[in-house]
Amino acid sequence: FLDAVEVGSEFAISKAFPIRNRASFKDSQAYADYLTGRQQLAKNIAFAALFYLPQYKPTLGDIRAVRAYNKGVEALKRGKPERAEVYFRYAIKLNPSAENYLNLAFAQRAAGKGQAADQSFKTAIDLAKQSGNKPLIRVLGEQRLISRGLEGLKNGDYSKAELNFAAAAKVNPTAENFLNLGIAQQA
Repeated sequence: FLDAVEVGSEFAISKAFPIRNRASFKDSQAYADYLTGRQQLAKNIAFAALFYLPQYKPTLGDIRAVRAYNKGVEALKRGKPERAEVYFRYAIKLNPSAENYLNLAFAQRAAGKGQAADQSFKTAIDLAKQSGNKPLIRVLGEQRLISRGLEGLKNGDYSKAELNFAAAAKVNPTAENFLNLGIAQQA
């Protein structure tokens, strides 16, 4: 068992801590101590991973979903919501989670697709309800209300905006939500 841990963890650690050239050490004992320290570090990390991390091995689909998510976030940061939407849809295809639908909704909202964003928020809320994640349900509900309020402001429907911002402020009484409510009331 420990031999398998050592071999597997030594490979992983070698990527993070490359072996130095033996010539950089003053004597062979220093080099041997260095290698022993690396092996012990590898064993410690592998041991901790076995007992403290969930026993989960990501699939290729999981890895691709994370990459698509990361690319979508980067596209949003660069101001390219349509491109982000493509990446988030791919992430959803591989992993239809509430979080991925939330990010799709953000991309759609940024692209000016209010109704599509509202539907993505609804799907995210439904998935969060299935998992029983109450804090996530609350955040998703608040974000959906904010999105609806912003859509109302954009379309000149100030009563819709005020209604949604008031509900968002009731769910989460933050300065931002009250500011949005004030803007809608003044419009």
